[in-house]
Amino acid sequence: MKNSSTTYLPENATAIGDGVFIAPSNYCIAKDVVLGDSSVVKKGKKIFTLAELNALKLAGELPEGWDIPTRLELEAVVAKYGTKRGTLHVHNLMTSLGLSLEGSLISSDFDRYNNDPSIGDSCVIGRNTLGHYLCTDVDDPAIPWMLFLNDSDSGIYVAPCDISATGSVRLVYRATST
Repeated sequence: MKNSSTTYLPENATAIGDGVFIAPSNYCIAKDVVLGDSSVVKKGKKIFTLAELNALKLAGELPEGWDIPTRLELEAVVAKYGTKRGTLHVHNLMTSLGLSLEGSLISSDFDRYNNDPSIGDSCVIGRNTLGHYLCTDVDDPAIPWMLFLNDSDSGIYVAPCDISATGSVRLVYRATST
């Protein structure tokens, strides 16, 4: 099992639907990974494009049994864990699942970040005010969608994004087919 740890045991995940579970933490590359095209994804990388996540998936580098969430799964996460006593609020979602407002990677620094993920903090804007979690389109897994979080009352939405958009990802485990 690649990238295995206790993080990626289904019993440590949170149920989001019938047989679908979300990981307790954001996905992070545990070791340098050489992809089929000879490109290298560096250890410590935790901000991705959807194309990078799909390449890691194709290379078998996601933890065994885990996958990139769909927009419907992240919409289910928002509905189930973003509401408390009938009120939708970003802090409900954050405290329920340990999601955070890690900011957004400055696009002009993405290549520099890819070469050395340890510099990530210096390339981030909006820390403590923004959070971006990638997911796929239900009909076309190559189309990026994202769970956008911002520090406001109604700061939660799932929407399509630019093909080059970057974000974190919370992988999902599907005990049954969706």
